[in-house]
Amino acid sequence: MRVLSDDELLLLEEDVLDRLWDALDAANGSGTLGYLLNVLGMSELVEKHLREPDALLTLPEGKILVVGALPRMENDLRGVAKRLGVSSDRIEFLRYEDTTNYDFRKLEYSYAYCAILFGHAPHSARGKGDDSSIITHIEGHRDRYPECRRLYAGGENKVTKTSFRDALASLMGEGLVAAA
Repeated sequence: MRVLSDDELLLLEEDVLDRLWDALDAANGSGTLGYLLNVLGMSELVEKHLREPDALLTLPEGKILVVGALPRMENDLRGVAKRLGVSSDRIEFLRYEDTTNYDFRKLEYSYAYCAILFGHAPHSARGKGDDSSIITHIEGHRDRYPECRRLYAGGENKVTKTSFRDALASLMGEGLVAAA
């Protein structure tokens, strides 16, 4: 591509700014604003403007813990992650029956994980303190835990390929999970 003159560059800048306003508005409405900023090379603005002020800062290349997925779905979910550009070895699964004995306190201030995705999970688990469930405990302590999302399908907490894909895509759009 040729180098533009100052006048040509000024006209291009006006066109780009007009379209950028529309793109920012559309990305904000669709929940992909973080992704757009990352693509534009402005990932530092994600941290500055899109994160909750008290949220634990994690590395977007970290692991993703999926709680409550059925064992027979694990390979399918790894495939979904791979299609979104997330390495399947970053996905860890915690089965429903193992949740009550899993000590979620080990995820406090952990930079190894960037997200926790909850499907169906028992209310009682180690590390929930006085809270009614481990999910509400983690959601109530954003300054200590990685980003937490509830996965829904059919009006209930449930891990499906669609609920997993939607949550993962949303996290990527917000810049909380990186493709890697």
